[in-house]
Amino acid sequence: MNNTQIERNTNHCLSTSAARWGSLACDDETAWSPVRDLWDIPAGLTYLNHGGYGYAPHAVIAAKSRHFAEISANPMGVFCHGLEDRLLPIRDTIADLVGAGRGDLVLVENATNGMNIVAASIKLKPGDEVLLTEHEYGAVFNIWQRRCQESGATLVTADMPWPVESDDQIVDAIENAITERTRLLVFSQITSSPAVRLPAKRICSIARDRGVLTCIDAPHAPAVVDLDLDTLGCDFYTASCHKWLCGPVGTGFLYVRPEHQALIKPSVVSWGRMKPAKPEGWQDWFTWIGTRDLSGFFSLPVAIDVLSQIGWDNFRRRSHYLVQAARQRIEELTGMQAMVPKQQTFDSDTFVPMIAMPIPTPVAAAFDLRARLHAEHKIEVPVYAIGDQTYLRVSAHAYTTLDEIERLVGVLRREFAGQRLPRPSRVPFCPTLASAGLQQPLVATV
Repeated sequence: MNNTQIERNTNHCLSTSAARWGSLACDDETAWSPVRDLWDIPAGLTYLNHGGYGYAPHAVIAAKSRHFAEISANPMGVFCHGLEDRLLPIRDTIADLVGAGRGDLVLVENATNGMNIVAASIKLKPGDEVLLTEHEYGAVFNIWQRRCQESGATLVTADMPWPVESDDQIVDAIENAITERTRLLVFSQITSSPAVRLPAKRICSIARDRGVLTCIDAPHAPAVVDLDLDTLGCDFYTASCHKWLCGPVGTGFLYVRPEHQALIKPSVVSWGRMKPAKPEGWQDWFTWIGTRDLSGFFSLPVAIDVLSQIGWDNFRRRSHYLVQAARQRIEELTGMQAMVPKQQTFDSDTFVPMIAMPIPTPVAAAFDLRARLHAEHKIEVPVYAIGDQTYLRVSAHAYTTLDEIERLVGVLRREFAGQRLPRPSRVPFCPTLASAGLQQPLVATV
């Protein structure tokens, strides 16, 4: 089947399904069946790690394949004749989607790339402190550890509540860690391993009042959070589009408040724009950073269209329903409670399409369990240690089914063979950071 046929079939599926989709009941498995058909999930695979690596729908895969073929067959036509006319409107589309001024956002490969750009651009000196929470993703620790070592600044971590009982706990923990030396606060809008949504607007407001810059790591936010970056109050915001937005791998963006844009430079310096045009503003330096595969960026509007036709609220409510179902069933199985407050009803301000569940598997056997779930049962789900406790993180997107949640629980029931453990006490996320010279944190999942 060629690319044209794939796209024609996929567009037919979209149009016929969209004609009868309105408000979908989150617990109606029959109603959600045609939504799942927009993805090509391999037969027998239970995929519960969308938070790690998002599955792209048929339409996105077809669009990327078509654009890649075009770039390969006609590189001069794509790169030298009208590139900006194609790429910059996509940048503007993303800016509109996330509530950012069109002059305040650039396209980057992913959140990690954006974070590296901020780290390389911001000015730090000996005596400055960069504050992270202990919930942060390991790669983010590595980025800022190296930047602090290079600049003579100090990397500091804020102890975070665990279990999390309220936003006030989170805000107090971060505010108490800010000192007169704090230059920059880096935090996740939605954390990776703990799967906790932080009150970003409140945190940014406190930091601004204290004269502290904020950089938000947000690979899990696009499509999950109804974003309005212009009013969020952060200075820098970096995100990926290949997770919940279901774009191709290698697509993301970086938002920078206007007063900081003169500082920000791409990590790869090239012409900026295609000659004879010359870069005039900060964004221009990110347009041409060398010959690269732009087919993923060209396909982003298709990903946005797919989720728009499903319905942003439909997707969020469905994911909430499935995540809460997973929580209830795993808690009943193990007797161990999740470390975040229950969400009996959907709340768009606190919604997270993932849940990290403590399980009775010994820490030393965590990766063995993950490998066994993959090899023996074709279940893809992260299993990892946080301190001295093992967790399993379940993600749910629009294609996920209740049967898949039940299947996971059934396999876990056989794995645990009747084990019961009490709810674990608070365990530190990165116990080595404060005591062993900022070593690599223990959290290692995506």
